[in-house]
Amino acid sequence: MECEVELEMRDSHEWERLCVGRNFAVVDARRVWIAPHEWERLCVGGNGGGPAAADLRSSRHAGGTLAKRSGHILIVDDNVELAENIAEILEIAGHSTDIAASAEEALRKALTHEFRVLVTDFRLPGMNGVDLVRMMRRHGHQVAAIVISAFADDSTIAAARAAGARFLEKPLDCTILEAWVRGPEGSA
Repeated sequence: MECEVELEMRDSHEWERLCVGRNFAVVDARRVWIAPHEWERLCVGGNGGGPAAADLRSSRHAGGTLAKRSGHILIVDDNVELAENIAEILEIAGHSTDIAASAEEALRKALTHEFRVLVTDFRLPGMNGVDLVRMMRRHGHQVAAIVISAFADDSTIAAARAAGARFLEKPLDCTILEAWVRGPEGSA
């Protein structure tokens, strides 16, 4: 099964850099046919630079669909160091994670990955974490959601709960976070 993938490349040489040694065929300047296992390698890094290399959008071809990774936890925080720390803690506990520095980046990642749990900061550049939860659900992503924030006022907590998310105050109690992530079907 192959997938048709549309990419917006930063420059004309990026196709060469990203696709060297991969099972692919260029359709035109913006589209490529690529085997799902190669797409996986391209998205998660390997030799391809990962999602930061391109704005990724998938489409269908001949009944095949882009293979989505599932069961992952998406951590969204503009404090990348904190997001990496949370990811490391959850990975040590046996979870697979991905990180986004903004709600918009998280939405782009949701195009190619299925996430089981979303852990998002409330205060993000652009769209806030509660709006991200609503937007993902509006687009059919049935993720368990945990909103985190160092600014825990009643309105923020109420907004998170109204969106169907749990709320956890920073500094995080990682034992609680991991228990919520692990919970029945990741039922944060």
